[in-house]
Amino acid sequence: MWFTMLAVLIASVYATSAFRFDGIGGLSGGGSTSTFFEAYDPDGRDEMLDWLFKPGYAASLSILKVEIGTDDQTTDGCEGCHMRSPTDVDCNRGYEWALMKQAVQRNPNITLYGLPWGFAGWLGFGTTNPYYNVTATAEYTATWVECARDAHGLNISMLGLWNEAWVADNRPDTDAWEYALALRARLDSSGLSHVRIIVPDGDIADVVKPLQSNSSYLAATWGLGQHYPGSRGTTPEELALGKPMWSSEDYSTYSDATGAGCWSRLLVQNVGWGYSATITWYLLGGFARGLHYDSDGLIRAEWPTSGHWEVTPMAWITMHWTLFTEVGWDIIACETTSTRCSLPGGGNFVALTSETDVTLIVETFRHNTSQCIRWDPPDWTVEQTQVVVLEVPSSQAPAGSALDVWRSCMGWRYPANDDTFMQRADNLIVSAAGTVTFTAEADCYYTLTTLKGRVKPTLPTHAAGGPRSAAFPLPFRDDFEGPTVGGEAPFFGDQEGKWETVPALAGRVGNASQQQVTAWPILEPQCNVHAQPISIIGDLFFESVRVTTDVLIPSHGVGAGVALRVRSPISFREVVPGLFLYLGATPGVDEANNAGGVTPPPNVILPGWALCADSYCHEQITNGTLPSSAQSIYGHWHSLMLEVVEGRARGMIDSHEIFENVVISHQEPPSKPDIKVCVDNTTVVTDKVIEGFDYLQTMLNTTGPAAITACIQECCAASACKAWAITESSSSGGAGTKCWLKSGGTMDQRPGQLACGLKTLPPPSPASVVPPSGWVALVSTLGVMQFDNFGIDGTAEGNGAVRSCGQTSPTPGSALVSAPCDHPGASTSFTTDVKGGQVVLVTAGAREGSSLCIGGGIGTNVTLVECGSAAALMYDVSTGRLTPRSNQQHCLTAIQRQQNDAALPKIAVAPCVAIPDESQQFQFNPTTGALRQKGSHCIAQVADTALAYRDCCIALCL
Repeated sequence: MWFTMLAVLIASVYATSAFRFDGIGGLSGGGSTSTFFEAYDPDGRDEMLDWLFKPGYAASLSILKVEIGTDDQTTDGCEGCHMRSPTDVDCNRGYEWALMKQAVQRNPNITLYGLPWGFAGWLGFGTTNPYYNVTATAEYTATWVECARDAHGLNISMLGLWNEAWVADNRPDTDAWEYALALRARLDSSGLSHVRIIVPDGDIADVVKPLQSNSSYLAATWGLGQHYPGSRGTTPEELALGKPMWSSEDYSTYSDATGAGCWSRLLVQNVGWGYSATITWYLLGGFARGLHYDSDGLIRAEWPTSGHWEVTPMAWITMHWTLFTEVGWDIIACETTSTRCSLPGGGNFVALTSETDVTLIVETFRHNTSQCIRWDPPDWTVEQTQVVVLEVPSSQAPAGSALDVWRSCMGWRYPANDDTFMQRADNLIVSAAGTVTFTAEADCYYTLTTLKGRVKPTLPTHAAGGPRSAAFPLPFRDDFEGPTVGGEAPFFGDQEGKWETVPALAGRVGNASQQQVTAWPILEPQCNVHAQPISIIGDLFFESVRVTTDVLIPSHGVGAGVALRVRSPISFREVVPGLFLYLGATPGVDEANNAGGVTPPPNVILPGWALCADSYCHEQITNGTLPSSAQSIYGHWHSLMLEVVEGRARGMIDSHEIFENVVISHQEPPSKPDIKVCVDNTTVVTDKVIEGFDYLQTMLNTTGPAAITACIQECCAASACKAWAITESSSSGGAGTKCWLKSGGTMDQRPGQLACGLKTLPPPSPASVVPPSGWVALVSTLGVMQFDNFGIDGTAEGNGAVRSCGQTSPTPGSALVSAPCDHPGASTSFTTDVKGGQVVLVTAGAREGSSLCIGGGIGTNVTLVECGSAAALMYDVSTGRLTPRSNQQHCLTAIQRQQNDAALPKIAVAPCVAIPDESQQFQFNPTTGALRQKGSHCIAQVADTALAYRDCCIALCL
């Protein structure tokens, strides 16, 4: 009887209306997320491009959205600006041109979509408003489109106005519309009338009323772009505008198994809300490991020096759509108030049709296996198994038709080919009633289609058993005479400022790398602050290294230098911790503003050099003048050297030692915050707002004073939090509020948030502490300066960047640790293919595994144990957990490495916590044998910094 009732519930759910499917896309930019891509060898690059863009092969994306670069920090780096002044136009800056051309070579019908995150500072005309002169700003943007057409043969067919910034700082929203009209007119006058404008590339609610009341605005707008629709869905007013609606930026979630579940839900959910396209941020992860949002893409391209790259689980999920639909198909809405098609046992589905074919896509994910980073709806229930009966449109699949079935159920065994993703299941036959019936499991994705002949792609060589991942190679040298892409040298990641390879000055023959930014660009209002130009290179776990370079400071008032042990703050637009050696000047600082578009604060002139514990040089460790034999600081090339050997620093200028044996070791652990004191001393403000710096959003299941207290407590407990705000939740799940944690911010004299406040901070410590590890960097002030003959050497034992693990043979009782997967000498290869699910160490030369397994008792550190013993842990591929055979309520747990820890952190067996959890879930790569943990525990945590290092492995390091 239940089966029959279910059939009645599901059948005849389709409405008579339909809307066009515009496809699935990826976003390169926002920012600098594809930096390393062009540094790969041609074979590896071609593999990735085919995987992403080749129609009918793998991800088969139909939209490529790119950042219109502004030389500004837009999350993970800076992209080059095409127009740094009204008279400066360079159509070759940056790597997005090359990426777009290669995408078009594979799919000539791909939609190319440009969006600025900011604007060149000169467009503010002395203000922070890039709409001050809309004619000039329209010219700036249209020139970029013409660069694409005239210099690169690219057809940009979609433009957004300004990323997540509909209203300019302290300006009316009519400015944005005046700009939209000016841009429309400028495009039309240049043979670019086909370029469609999408608004607002943020929150659609910002533009509904103006579009309802102004026909000119409506005529200039092709479509509506919402970022992260999540649980907000759509409103009748938005749908009534009759414009195509795109989820024009979405996802931004770690692309492990949980992220794949998130992406699965988003794609179905967005169509249900009425969005005809979804674009993931970001396309590919090609930047320094450990930066914000590391590993959130369809592929990881973070190892250009080794040639290794990886397919993430979300790429397989994307194929459930792109291999079985086409742009232009109809999305058949369901006959419900929200248009979403839901399953009685939990989950959702969507139907897409062409004139001859139909594809049905079904998702059954639970919240804890598909958690997204933004705007998730409240929890829901999905049955472990359910019988699903779906009506199939009869015009495309009459009774008796066979539907091919493809299935992906989430697991933690990847990226190698196996039985987890894109597997064929038995065909389904359409019944006389026009339905198909099958049993669906929880946490799975199903594609049912009339299309035949589709095949699951095989992983390319470089992503499968080809080159292995490897740490950044040392020694490293760059004289800037090699190939560049868009003028940029490979392997560097500009985080503020912009370095480009140009002819060397001051009589030097050949090329040099020149920092180009002399005034700050204008970024979206909530982010329009800046710190100092800095370009990172190397690996986050580098501890003992030497950096050398030649530097030219052409004129008085600017400075340049090098840095070691650089860590990312919540944003590189803030003060950066590390060990900095400056020559000539240190950055000018106005920490309350330092905005783009206005005159920057002057640099701080040095009589010679300074060694500092942060990028602003708030804490000078030591300083001095140039050696007596050296030439003037300005107009001459100087050689710099900065090294750290086991916690002691040494520096040289022009081969003269300027300091030695400077101790930078940690003396004591950072103190924990007194949460009660912090809460009691925080003032609540209800008539103002705090702008920007959001780094975390949490839902609170309460309102009023209780919600305010809960949000303050969250802020006080988080070292990165400097301010907080409470806003109403737009969730359909009932009453609640959203708590926004912020890494900085200033009060603005206008209402807009229910409550907000600045965290009460203890007085700063008298001395800064240099991080225990971090990237190498080129650093400078604003202004033009050049670098040449750059080099990095390891100064640890064996000329590495860290002390290598020993070569002692493993034995029962050998402790296991959490280590960078590429840590020198570490054994990180295991197998789960034998001995009934135990995790067996693969020793050098042992193809079938050793007799030692991962094991441990409850509450003890994890070690190697004899395989088959009661202490051996078992790996569950469905959850990514390792648990004792006798007690599955306890899990292998990674322990966070702290700032003072000299040794790699141990691993313990502790009570299991709810998933997802960064300390208790591990991806198993059957090709390499690596057990890569979800979290970043192998890298020492440093106060007030971000940590998103996605390459910590279970390791034997004797």
